[in-house]
Amino acid sequence: MLLISSPDEIPPSGGLWENIFIGLFILLLLFCSAMMSGSEAAFFSLSPKETKKLKEGEDSSSRRVMKLLDRPNRLLGTIIQANNIVNILLVLLFSLLIDRMFDFTGHPVLEFVVCTVVVTFILVLFGEAMPKILGTQYPVHFSRFTSLPLSILKHTTIPIDRVMDKVVEKRRHGKTLSEEEEEDAYKMLRGAVEMTMTEDATQKKLLKKILTLPTKTVSQIMMPRIEVETISMEMDNDEVIRIANECGYSRLPVYKDNTEDIRGFLYIKDMLPYIMSRSKKFDWRKHIRQAYFVPGSMKINDLLEELRQRKLHLAIVVDEYGGMDGIVTMEDILEEIVGEISDESDTQEEEQTPISPATASQEKKRV
Repeated sequence: MLLISSPDEIPPSGGLWENIFIGLFILLLLFCSAMMSGSEAAFFSLSPKETKKLKEGEDSSSRRVMKLLDRPNRLLGTIIQANNIVNILLVLLFSLLIDRMFDFTGHPVLEFVVCTVVVTFILVLFGEAMPKILGTQYPVHFSRFTSLPLSILKHTTIPIDRVMDKVVEKRRHGKTLSEEEEEDAYKMLRGAVEMTMTEDATQKKLLKKILTLPTKTVSQIMMPRIEVETISMEMDNDEVIRIANECGYSRLPVYKDNTEDIRGFLYIKDMLPYIMSRSKKFDWRKHIRQAYFVPGSMKINDLLEELRQRKLHLAIVVDEYGGMDGIVTMEDILEEIVGEISDESDTQEEEQTPISPATASQEKKRV
């Protein structure tokens, strides 16, 4: 049976106050852990528009946030180090407080459950999950709030950061080639392609195009902003359907205030329930999917890997100020390898069939 100290074993008032002090210190550390976890999510969830807003901010907290973001690797290292130290102290103090308050003699399993499972649950819920949710939802406010303590902590972790930077730099030098070495390697590969598969010109051509992917940037293959068909969050269902019929695209970027303020993508297939029922309660804004933003200087082969891992088909290309510069799709990348690919947006000999409830029913079966 689990026992709290018996009447004869009640600690003196000093012991009671010590337990209260330990409990208050645990709450303080739990708050610090929550701030570290939330700041990690907040700083690295800032959208290009929010970053631009912080750059233009004249308050000290905005300047601190931008200064911290100038070195994201050091910022992340500072957060992780501080969070690990706080969590270790939390576990030790939780165990100490539980041992002082409860007697687990003869109940090793119960002691394990309380000291491990319960403590872990509290740390994960209040020190990790909830703060990260809040940090993701309110990244600007959270990053401003934690910018001062992180700026102070950054200076205390400089010795460890320098050691980590040296280790990363050594690994980087060991794995990365210089631009001249990279170009020589591509020349050797292109020469090997020329010497092999001379009978199959198609395969040779494909290999040559694949080898040129690391030399091209996203801005070279993207669709410029002036050619991108977008929809506003103020549009109603019928307007969205009309634009989809006119342009023929299956995914449309959604903006709020202007075409540079992209909030996500709408997949036209998500409009099928409305097309079938014409229900006025249908709100297409609830089906907006999160957009993925990439810089125009990103290499094509890196973007291809990112899209593959994230299971996405397109991304928003942003300029140096965070505004939309264009969009790039998986099809654009593949066309760099296999040539032009005809799709639903290309001009066809047959007249395009508008979306209607009848065609939507067939489309829904295919989807």
